[in-house]
Amino acid sequence: MAGGEIKRLAPFRRKRFDVNFESLETGNIYGVYFDICRSLDEPSRFAFSQCEVEYCRSRTLFDYSNVMEEFELVCAYVKHFLEQQGMLFEQNLYSKLDFARETHLALTQQEMIHG
Repeated sequence: MAGGEIKRLAPFRRKRFDVNFESLETGNIYGVYFDICRSLDEPSRFAFSQCEVEYCRSRTLFDYSNVMEEFELVCAYVKHFLEQQGMLFEQNLYSKLDFARETHLALTQQEMIHG
């Protein structure tokens, strides 16, 4: 077993809403996942929303060369939807793990300063 340190991070509550898309032409299936995460300790201060687009699987044994092309179409659709809703967003690789780490660090620093 590999050695490593285990550290408990800041707990958070997560609400998730999943939307699945299937291409009738290719049988490729994509998921759009919306997450809202809030710190259990300070939910009004530490909150994070995320929308992820993922390729899930294919129902067919056909050529997979169109997976990325369709993936980009789904991404463009989601981007357009968010813009239509007036949602401010960034496209990046920030994750729920990043959120938990940053929240833990901020709460630890706050505790050190204020006791």
